Amino acid sequence: MKFVKKEELKLGMRIAKSIYNEKGVLLYERGSALVPAALQMLQNNDLFGVYILDATEPIPPMTDEEIEFERVQTLQWAELKKALESIAEGGDFSQIEPLAMTIENMYSNLKKRITFFQTLRGPSDQYFKHSVNVASLTCMVANRLNIHYKEIYPIICAALVHDVGKLYVDPEILYKPDKLTESELKEVREAEIRGYNLIRNNMGISATIRRYITQFYQISMEKRSGGMFDSSKYLLGTQILKTMDLFDLMTSMRIYKKEESIYRACCYLMDNSNVYPSKIVEALVNSIDVIPAGTCVELHSGEKGLVVIEGAKDFRKPTILSFKDNRMYDLSDRNISKEYHIKDILANFDNRNKMDYETLKKVKTT
Repeated sequence: MKFVKKEELKLGMRIAKSIYNEKGVLLYERGSALVPAALQMLQNNDLFGVYILDATEPIPPMTDEEIEFERVQTLQWAELKKALESIAEGGDFSQIEPLAMTIENMYSNLKKRITFFQTLRGPSDQYFKHSVNVASLTCMVANRLNIHYKEIYPIICAALVHDVGKLYVDPEILYKPDKLTESELKEVREAEIRGYNLIRNNMGISATIRRYITQFYQISMEKRSGGMFDSSKYLLGTQILKTMDLFDLMTSMRIYKKEESIYRACCYLMDNSNVYPSKIVEALVNSIDVIPAGTCVELHSGEKGLVVIEGAKDFRKPTILSFKDNRMYDLSDRNISKEYHIKDILANFDNRNKMDYETLKKVKTT
């Protein structure tokens, strides 16, 4: 599976992830080959691009629950878009509440890990989809940390509105594929401040939600000024929000940056526990499938293999079947992990020998 920009799509390519409209209606099912009408629709669509299956790659299995997760996410971002646009124009904050309650009901009682999907994004919806993802992840993590459900709700609300300031930025600047100029950066920062003040000064919003947004903004200012970020100074809800914000940014396809794999993003968070608390990251990796059995991986040695048993205590240390020598490597074994460790997940994998057509031509002529 690979991400292909819409300008580079070709007839016959097979869609890896289903495409829905903002009402949750299925437009193109995963596995569908691009026909002229579909190709034209996608090229005229607002999406940056779509995920495409390799030529011989089978359609990845999905449960009914996972398919519904994708569809509902589409409905949620459309609902959030409508609510935030109204709030930005002075509308009532209560429009956020039904969506926050829906997310809480969906994710606050999960007993098992879920397969986390990044939705396809375009210029006009990327920040709404980002906020829905952050809210959903925040709810899952808070649940894993055994935070009381009444305390989870305001964190979800804060996650849904944390990027409202982006609505005040000129779209040409917000979706610019190149590096922003100093004046453009200034406009973005001023819009973020405006969004922050919109929430902070609204007495109709609970003090807890306003405090989360205030602290979230303070952290952003600290990081931009180059100061040392001390997570212990902030509420647990703020720490969760900031960590999930970065995780979603790292793993989502953006117009100006290629996404990181979920595995690499979680490793980064783990390696920076002074900024992103370990208990929050552990709650995240216990909420979503980071590197499940059946995942193809590349080791730092360059070898490739298949995860056959997930790491019981550390997601970075599963048991792997090496394609090179057909041996099993238990990375939880200290002696083995000294020599073998995972570099990344393989987004697409083809272990067949490559045909050397030039050599083949010579053979045919002899």
